[in-house]
Amino acid sequence: MMSDAQILTIAFTMLAIFVASWFNNSRFGDTNTRIGDVNNRIGDVNKRIDDLSRQLDTRLDDFRDVIRAEIRLESERMIQKIDAVLNQLANHETRITRLEER
Repeated sequence: MMSDAQILTIAFTMLAIFVASWFNNSRFGDTNTRIGDVNNRIGDVNKRIDDLSRQLDTRLDDFRDVIRAEIRLESERMIQKIDAVLNQLANHETRITRLEER
């Protein structure tokens, strides 16, 4: 038969094991909560990155459109200048031809 001290020792040991397990489980719960918080923050950062990416895409598209419009405008100006130079060359060639015929 077991003495009262042995029963008390076994009961105390079992109580200590129960409390330690309960404390450990609560710490796992805290860890899971913290991991959930970190996941939420990562999700928020991903949303911000996606928003910034969309804004950057929009700005780059607008910039591309502006550059293309400026290139078209400059191309038209260059064509006008080349036409003016060619007209001047044609006039000079006509004048030179007339002078040579004299």
